[in-house]
Amino acid sequence: MLTVGLPLWIVLGTEAPAATVAAVNVVNCLLVVLFQVRASRGVTDVPSAARACARGALLPAAGCLGYAAAQYGPGWVAAGALLAGSLVHTLGELLTSAGGWTLSLDLADARAHGEYQGVFLSGRAAAHVIGPLVVTLTAVDHGAAGWVVLAGLFALAGPALLPAVRGPVGAPARAAP
Repeated sequence: MLTVGLPLWIVLGTEAPAATVAAVNVVNCLLVVLFQVRASRGVTDVPSAARACARGALLPAAGCLGYAAAQYGPGWVAAGALLAGSLVHTLGELLTSAGGWTLSLDLADARAHGEYQGVFLSGRAAAHVIGPLVVTLTAVDHGAAGWVVLAGLFALAGPALLPAVRGPVGAPARAAP
């Protein structure tokens, strides 16, 4: 979203200066460098990782709403909304990254870590392939309404992870082996 969809949106769908694309990338890089370790604190087992992913998915949802708001203002307002959205979005990515890696390692069968990591990374690769298409078909093509749809998808997907990690209804969450 931050490398393809958002730059297209900034240039084609808002009045923000094109330099906002670079500013958004700088914000993203700085936040990742400065807060990646801090974001992973407290993510120590499967339940805490699932909660981090669930909370983390709500932040990109909020970021999408900021991106949507950028359609309605003059250049400086749009740039501010885009930068605020990218800040919130990146914080969510930090949480979901910490949670996702913990889940991928702790839920893997100890005898098949390679296979589990292969599937996990295939999912990430698929997101990199399909993600730009999804963002283009929603947000770039449909403007603010498309961003609201993406926000809804994030808001639904994160909390849906909690029961998926717990397993069947009534089953306790899996702890690290």
